[in-house]
Amino acid sequence: MIYTYAFLLSPPPKAGIAGIGQRVEFVTVGTIAAAVEQGVDVQRLKAESEDLLLQAVLDHERVVQSLFRLQAVLPLRFGTAFLSVEHLMDYLKTMQLVLGERLQQLEGYSEFLLEAVRSDPPASAEESDSIGGLAYLEAKKERYRVAQRLQESILREAEQVWQLVNSYPSYRVPTNDPKHTRVYLLLHGEERTHVQAVMEHWQGGHSQWQISWSQPLPPYHFVSATETSSP
Repeated sequence: MIYTYAFLLSPPPKAGIAGIGQRVEFVTVGTIAAAVEQGVDVQRLKAESEDLLLQAVLDHERVVQSLFRLQAVLPLRFGTAFLSVEHLMDYLKTMQLVLGERLQQLEGYSEFLLEAVRSDPPASAEESDSIGGLAYLEAKKERYRVAQRLQESILREAEQVWQLVNSYPSYRVPTNDPKHTRVYLLLHGEERTHVQAVMEHWQGGHSQWQISWSQPLPPYHFVSATETSSP
């Protein structure tokens, strides 16, 4: 099995990169190179130790990040492997035009994780049962109405965050918590600066929300299944 980390345009980088167990090598066919490592047995790692498996996952991500810092990449999922070098070369030959076009499109782009988190307002003190009667019931109804309005406001503001950025290639992470919105965006440098300014302006009118950005990431969420499938 030929363990494969990513596809990239040739020529591949010359920098030596440590893999899961050995140095990363490159298999090149025409304009496309694959970053590979021989001797990686994911099934053995799963059977031997959860710690070894976790370390292998972290090493996989480290390799992809290292390649991404040098040039555009199509990152592959942890565990991607081809039966042999010949199978990999056949795949690269068949998919060369598709992979090459996608890599050229990704040149200069990075994936970013945008997170918007809303802080909980201070909890209002509960009315004492000693109020009694209609006054207590009215106070309870008012607390319910306030909670409903707050929930509607949170949902509306979370949707605003999404609407501000979804004109760009984006992936909204499904969540049951409207107070925590997570969106992956594919942006080049100027777009990143523009979107950040837009979000800062929005946050100026919504001080309950905190906006944060990840460091530039490889385009994990913007590579189609046909580009990462292996025989």
